[in-house]
Amino acid sequence: MKKLIIGILILFTSVLFAQIPKVLSYQGYLTDAGGTPRNGNAIITFKLYDAPSGGNMLWSEVDKTVIVEKGFFATLLGSPTSFGSLAFDKQYYLTLTPQGENEITPRIPLTSSAYAVNAASVADNAITTSKLAAEVMNALVPIGTIIISALSEAQLNTLMGGNTGRWKICDGQTCSGTTYATLTGRSTVPDLRGMFIRGASSQQKTASTGELITYNGSSVLTFQEDKVQGHAHTNDAHYHLTNHYQGSDVAHAEFWGGAGQSTANPHGIGRYGNSQQMTSTEITIKAPSAYNNGTPRVSTETKPASVSFNYFIKVN
Repeated sequence: MKKLIIGILILFTSVLFAQIPKVLSYQGYLTDAGGTPRNGNAIITFKLYDAPSGGNMLWSEVDKTVIVEKGFFATLLGSPTSFGSLAFDKQYYLTLTPQGENEITPRIPLTSSAYAVNAASVADNAITTSKLAAEVMNALVPIGTIIISALSEAQLNTLMGGNTGRWKICDGQTCSGTTYATLTGRSTVPDLRGMFIRGASSQQKTASTGELITYNGSSVLTFQEDKVQGHAHTNDAHYHLTNHYQGSDVAHAEFWGGAGQSTANPHGIGRYGNSQQMTSTEITIKAPSAYNNGTPRVSTETKPASVSFNYFIKVN
């Protein structure tokens, strides 16, 4: 008799408020002595041992009938004969003995999936969705990770597993004795209140005008002051004053709100257009032609529109 193992899987079936039964789904392949796949019914005895040879027999299901088709068969171990009090907390070995033949060797070690039966021994509410999510999050997120949240420090730590020292708000507070302090050599967390985050190290970029822009970000967690570039207006706003006069040529005067447009009249009126003398005293003031429409915004700082959140850093 020859036998080829296809695989061992574990199945759980349960009824609400009932004990979860332990049932293993087992699949195998049987041939006769010449290697020809068997067909029809086969009677097999299954046993579990605690050692690959010798050892103690822990469970058995005697003379169980299985249906074999082209050598393949499948059955549920543990039904109808229960595994009883077996905890599946150590390595077990399975044996098969077809009726009238010797036990097939070597014994088959159960794979790790079978040991999921041990989950039935976990106390109720020992694992909850929130606790599991928190532990997965903390296992996957390394020390020094910074996140953004609208929660407070206490709220965030409660939701992340209840450890009040795991996440700290980035306000410059002391973090001595934390894993973060050990790894970075810093005794405080960064103070990111009101701060934008930038990439560390330096960067050079050539602007379209050919000017080389150099950004020096220095090392991680170094602070950089804000700067506002100076600027100048080369084309100040001006108003057109239209004169009513006799003649076919157009004449007008212009008024500038700043210097730079007329060397003769840096802050006043300059006459442009034609050289004819104006004969009318009536002057109509037109609307501003550019730049000076509306009321300018007044602020103590130069800034984009923004929304405030808390920055948190993982320290343990």
